[in-house]
Amino acid sequence: MNNSRAHSGRPLALFTLLLLTAPDLSLGALAPPPTVTSPRLYVFDCGTLINNKPEDYNLTRSEVKDSNMGVTCYLVVHPKGMLIYDTGLNDRLVGRTLLLSGDHDVFGDGTVVVIATPGHTEGHCSLLVRLKNTGPVVLSGDLYHYAEERDLKRMPDEEKTTGTLASRQKVEELMQRTGAQLWIGHSMAFFRTVRKSPAWYE
Repeated sequence: MNNSRAHSGRPLALFTLLLLTAPDLSLGALAPPPTVTSPRLYVFDCGTLINNKPEDYNLTRSEVKDSNMGVTCYLVVHPKGMLIYDTGLNDRLVGRTLLLSGDHDVFGDGTVVVIATPGHTEGHCSLLVRLKNTGPVVLSGDLYHYAEERDLKRMPDEEKTTGTLASRQKVEELMQRTGAQLWIGHSMAFFRTVRKSPAWYE
């Protein structure tokens, strides 16, 4: 999901995801998914990065509560299929590769929307998930690595000219319009407290 290409002068995000629809699920390769009437979001513990280099994000050791990073991966179960997000896997290893220009409504009903947020990489995307009980959430991906980046308005030097600032502003405006929470998956505070699979959010 972190690649991009240019076509006719327009940036295109190469968004790779595991998107399984009803015909795919009938093949017997996977256990039957739960039956849902609205999106369900699972959070997986995909490890911890022993980073200890907040300076790479223009933060000092004294400004961050924890210099390491959690690694969260997500599974969205939707009535029309499933989507897995932010695994960090190579494009060749997961599902279908979609070439996107801008935001993308995955299931066509506005509940799961890929948000183009270039900057960390040209094709970086975040994900908006509208949950019935939890409310809307934005999964940040690599838009932020530390919550303190948002609080203190910091970012890596190399991202100051690659679109990160505009992407962060876009997400802030989205959150204001929708009332969405921002889930910073690399934040250790979030990583420690978020409910993980087999629990879920609805």
